[in-house]
Amino acid sequence: MKFSDTSNKNGIIQQCERTCRLGDSGISGNSKLLKWFTSMINEAGHEVWALIMKSCGGWQYLDSNSDSDDVQVAKNITSGTAKYAIAANELTIRQVAVQYESGGPLKDLIPITPERFESEIGISAQQAANQTGKPTHYILYANYIQLFPCPDYTLNAGLNVWVDLAQHDFVDTDTTAEPGFASPFHGTLYRRSSLEYLSVNEPDSKTIPILVGKINQDNLNIENHYADRFKQEEPKLWTRRVNWR
Repeated sequence: MKFSDTSNKNGIIQQCERTCRLGDSGISGNSKLLKWFTSMINEAGHEVWALIMKSCGGWQYLDSNSDSDDVQVAKNITSGTAKYAIAANELTIRQVAVQYESGGPLKDLIPITPERFESEIGISAQQAANQTGKPTHYILYANYIQLFPCPDYTLNAGLNVWVDLAQHDFVDTDTTAEPGFASPFHGTLYRRSSLEYLSVNEPDSKTIPILVGKINQDNLNIENHYADRFKQEEPKLWTRRVNWR
């Protein structure tokens, strides 16, 4: 479903016009209202993104409108630097690996938490942060990845991170752009944004309970669809003790 299709009247914006009874071009012909609905449609897209991430397990979701088809992000390693920023659109981290030398194989790093350092490594995370060498573990913090031990070498594109990227938001001038998730569920965007509009502007509308019911069914259908897309066995977790001393 296109964002806006004033010719065939079947874009997301046109469906919002119909559902909210705003009339032909009631949104597309009103610049202020068009910006409001664009914002509400993007918020609805974020809700769908969260549903997909909750449901898809080990399958990697990438918005088809993303500027990059590559979910493996390469970052430069700098000697003496243990912390590497996570970009704002890199919403989840699935895997981290490093190279120890140019052209060398990628070595998967082991995720760990500060609380597990003592039992698994034999030293505290604070002590480990003062050590240098070839990284074997990493900790995820709010907006950065910390490597342990701290790299003692410099290598361009030596740190590789597999990520889930944020959705591509619409802008109010879009026309042919479509949502980046599976096409059978595009209609949920106009239903969600219409519900938000009506809840504020026409709270007694009889359309509201109808939309709520349809959105609940959308949620179920989206979760079931994306849960079935990854058929492989879920990865198993294990622990092992590593002695750095």
